[in-house]
Amino acid sequence: MENVTASRALKIKKYCDHSKRAVEHYIASFACYVDNTLLFQLDYLAKANMCKACVIVDHTNTPVLEMRPVKGIGREKISFIQQEKFVVKKIGDALVDAQGNNVALIVDPSSLGKALLRNALNGDADNFIISSPDKKSTLANIRSIHSQSDTSWPLRIATRLAHAIKRPMNNFIYKIENIDDRFTPELLFGLSVLLMQQHNTV
Repeated sequence: MENVTASRALKIKKYCDHSKRAVEHYIASFACYVDNTLLFQLDYLAKANMCKACVIVDHTNTPVLEMRPVKGIGREKISFIQQEKFVVKKIGDALVDAQGNNVALIVDPSSLGKALLRNALNGDADNFIISSPDKKSTLANIRSIHSQSDTSWPLRIATRLAHAIKRPMNNFIYKIENIDDRFTPELLFGLSVLLMQQHNTV
């Protein structure tokens, strides 16, 4: 399969597999595409927080990356494991390597007030920026496909609710752009699901 280059966007679909509704903590399934080619899929297992390991599989259903919750006190921690090797850990709004060094920061560009209100209403996030630790360069953008209107913020909420009611569950709901080559697409896909569904960086 062709490699995903830095200039190509990943698009994400969300859908419900009704045969998996009985699976404990199952919320939804996600599929990651480049153009119209399926790259990865993920059955997202979480409720209030991610409490079970989730596995990203490729288009042949082969596991490529595992997201494992890490028990402990403090902010939720998720480790990304590839072939039993540690890749990176998400701790709050930072991505941390095996030595504990920040390798990237997760930035929610919404104002604090908007982000808190959105979280209280359990609304979808608009977008996130993955930046270098010094915040001087952008490594990836995770952006809602429906957040690019010129409508003012309060009206945009009503517009998104109308889209959510009308649109089928299997439409593209967000995309990942401007991908720096230090990130694999499967890592960004898993991270994007965590952020767009939990939006817990506030």
